[in-house]
Amino acid sequence: VSQPTFFIDIDGVLYDGPNLIEGGPEALACLRAHNSGFLLVTNTTRMSS
Repeated sequence: VSQPTFFIDIDGVLYDGPNLIEGGPEALACLRAHNSGFLLVTNTTRMSS
């Protein structure tokens, strides 16, 4: 049985502007601990600093 892969939006889910959103890093750590695949995606047009 294959593991699911999660597509996780960055802007507004993990970050709000320059600030981390509470629980984001812990959620990624949980996915890693369960060997779940994930890809970080975004549709923002802003350049990273």
